[in-house]
Amino acid sequence: MDEEQAVRWFSAWIEPGQPDRRYFLVMRQPDNLPVGEACFHSYDRITGVARYSMNIEAKHRGHGYGTAAMKLLLRYFFNEFGGREMIDDIAPDNKRAQELFVRFGFEHDLSLAQTYDSAGGDDVYWVRIDKARFQQLYAAVEHEHVDIRETSIFE
Repeated sequence: MDEEQAVRWFSAWIEPGQPDRRYFLVMRQPDNLPVGEACFHSYDRITGVARYSMNIEAKHRGHGYGTAAMKLLLRYFFNEFGGREMIDDIAPDNKRAQELFVRFGFEHDLSLAQTYDSAGGDDVYWVRIDKARFQQLYAAVEHEHVDIRETSIFE
């Protein structure tokens, strides 16, 4: 990626003020070492649906960073941003991510393939979680006040 491409990417994904997305760094505590990233994008203001994306550096996987980031990002998305549903398309060979999402509370939904395009093709593993299901599963998290800038993800 050359400098011009990098500037375009930054402006499209990270620069504040983009109405349809939020991008966060996932940080290891207490030393604030970046271990990954999480975001939602392609937010549709009419339906309240956005697409989720996360990447944790391979050497930091399996330590709970992905689960913690997912919980905080979804809480922000549903309670502060005003979203209604989060979806994701997972590569068919990424069983670890598929299991993480289902264990977290996302539901596998083949019907999403008829509605949304995926860079992964027709064989992707679609998942969804709505605000009601998230609140049902994570009620204790809903009632805590946590400033995301003081925890494991940073905007």
